[in-house]
Amino acid sequence: MRAAELEMERASANQNSVSDVLDRYEQLKLSHLKTGAERGRELRKALTSSLHQPISMLSRSVLQDAIDAKVEAGRLVYANRIRA
Repeated sequence: MRAAELEMERASANQNSVSDVLDRYEQLKLSHLKTGAERGRELRKALTSSLHQPISMLSRSVLQDAIDAKVEAGRLVYANRIRA
């Protein structure tokens, strides 16, 4: 029975949007950092085109495009933060 519950939970998590996952990340991790609010804004800005998509649709190439855009803008620190 537990395996079925885990599978249902996993399927439900994949339906969350990128924005939902970022909200949760901000609550759990970024809220404890001095620069957490700024990091959250930068992540949302970098992933603007994907915010309303299901998290399962967020691909490596979309993330790489966001990193490349930050590098091209001369924002190497933020590119590294997106990569992390």
